[in-house]
Amino acid sequence: MISGLEIAIFLIFAWIVIILYLKERIGRTKHFSTLGPALMIKTTKNRGVLDRVAKRFPGLLFGKLSVVLSFITLVFALFFIVYETVLISSVRIVSAPSPALYLALPGINPAIPIVYGGIALVVSVVVHEFMHGVVARRQNLKVNSVGALIFIVPLGAFVEPDEKEMINADPVVRRRIVAAGPGINIVIAIVSILVLIFLLMPSAHVVSNGMYVEQISPMTVVQNTNVPTGSLLTSYGNYTGNSVNNLTTQSQIYPGTLQNASFVYDGIKQATQMRAGVDIVDTIPGYPAANYAELNGSIILSINNQTVYNQNELSSILDSIAPHNRVTLSVLYFNKTTQHTTTGTFSMVSVSKYSYYQSNDPSGNSNSYKTQSFIGIETTYLGMTGAPISDVATSIFGGTILTGGLTGSIYAIALPFLGLSPVPVYLQTLFVTPFLPALFWGIVNMTYWFFWINFLLGLSNILPISVFDGSQFLRDTLTIWGRRKRLGFLRNERNVRMIINTMSFIIIMILVYEIVLPYLR
Repeated sequence: MISGLEIAIFLIFAWIVIILYLKERIGRTKHFSTLGPALMIKTTKNRGVLDRVAKRFPGLLFGKLSVVLSFITLVFALFFIVYETVLISSVRIVSAPSPALYLALPGINPAIPIVYGGIALVVSVVVHEFMHGVVARRQNLKVNSVGALIFIVPLGAFVEPDEKEMINADPVVRRRIVAAGPGINIVIAIVSILVLIFLLMPSAHVVSNGMYVEQISPMTVVQNTNVPTGSLLTSYGNYTGNSVNNLTTQSQIYPGTLQNASFVYDGIKQATQMRAGVDIVDTIPGYPAANYAELNGSIILSINNQTVYNQNELSSILDSIAPHNRVTLSVLYFNKTTQHTTTGTFSMVSVSKYSYYQSNDPSGNSNSYKTQSFIGIETTYLGMTGAPISDVATSIFGGTILTGGLTGSIYAIALPFLGLSPVPVYLQTLFVTPFLPALFWGIVNMTYWFFWINFLLGLSNILPISVFDGSQFLRDTLTIWGRRKRLGFLRNERNVRMIINTMSFIIIMILVYEIVLPYLR
């Protein structure tokens, strides 16, 4: 059966072939032309709208502001590309992402919702192109036509300033016009994220304090919990509210004992029971623990007769054992022969934690790991991973941009790939909203996607690649810098062209490297 991705790839390929084949014929028509693989439908109507807006809009000031914003965005984009390359090269990649994730098209990319993503994309492209025209008119440059831009589906609109006037314009003026498109995208992104953080986030309140359950291990054989992903764990044993989040590192409940728990899911509070302790959710192939299949899904009771109450104590015990020494695990596991839960001990010789990190995550390695043991187990407390619901609230509204620095900014952009935008219904039910929940969360989701699409449009469009605004922006910037004595070599168009072509080639190669690398490992 043909998948949606295969259909999308076929349509894109077929569209590009058809456009390239008909490019010359399309170019001879009055109302049609091409922009790369996109089809432009031109009209001279509605140009008056540009003039009316341009008269009232501070286009000159905005053009200057856009130059500053675009330059800052260009520096950030280049830094981000290099940072991402270093990161992807130093971290062990478990599996390559789906090719669909590289296609920024709503409905094809599973992370981009059709409604929110589609509306945000079309509006953002229209505003981007419209602003080119507004600033051009404020600079007294002629606009030949406006129209629709189509790539299989309508992507938005375009504004076409007079080519001859653009070529003859002063580079300072031309740079303002070029920068206006990415500039308005960055402005919309900034306004959207500020609305999310300072207006919408404070108006929603959690129904109760506790731990938001982000993931339940599929290997929790002994635990066999019925707490679903997306629920709010409000109590466990004698831990309630925010203190539930301390179970992983501070729990003093004896491992293996059955404890009462309560959680909220889909707006309903429910009760259950779970066994305390650190669960082994998986073993790592090639390391000592992988020799015992019984360990998968077991609860650690003790290591070398030292009781393991929480994750911190587990790490502390293993770190105190020198590598290549015997480690004995006492666990509660499911015996497949008797079909009952039973206690068992499993002995193995540890390896060096340093050797594991050296093979899988060199950037995270440390010389102190040479004296610490590693047996190859992946663990979580209660077989689940989670975060304080207050932190989740900050995340879904993009607040990590303010609290987490570069990592927090990346996390805010990655929300769609984490399944947190649009905000899932089961997560919405954990909040009290100021008005009708469906309307409130619709506004939250739409605002976030205006931020996401505009940020990515501004970031990508300012890259110095020939089909993007960034190429002309950088060309004009270098030409303007060439007016200084110390940068006189930039007065030579050949030198400017060489710099732009070199940067464009390097960026494209880096992007190809980042896409291809996961498939080569």
